[in-house]
Amino acid sequence: MGLSSITARNYEEMVILSYKPVIIHLYANWCSAPCAMVENMLVEVEKEYGEYINITKMSLDTQPELTELFEVDKIPLTIMMTGGVITKKVYGMPSKEEFIEEMELPTIKDFRDRGITYHPKRNYIPGYIKNEYY
Repeated sequence: MGLSSITARNYEEMVILSYKPVIIHLYANWCSAPCAMVENMLVEVEKEYGEYINITKMSLDTQPELTELFEVDKIPLTIMMTGGVITKKVYGMPSKEEFIEEMELPTIKDFRDRGITYHPKRNYIPGYIKNEYY
């Protein structure tokens, strides 16, 4: 099973209106090996955390109008969006464990299991959730 693709046509439905945080893998055709490695890692992450987050991909080659929204300066780039707001960015090819930690996926899972909506942009528990993208 592969990752769902984001397009200009389905962006609002898949990202803006999603009740779960959305991770978007930004790639280009010319970035074959590094981007493919990140996508393979994300497929593995999706198996573990797919119940709590949506993991998708978007081609920079075919979606230039969306590319500007994300201010892409280098790839591979993976971003997390919550409510249409970028809350995390990860550049390069992290290991699965590094990616999970950087994206705070265990925290998201813990919050969801307790019935609490986790929004990385807001601090529901002061001092507990920190994010540099405000």
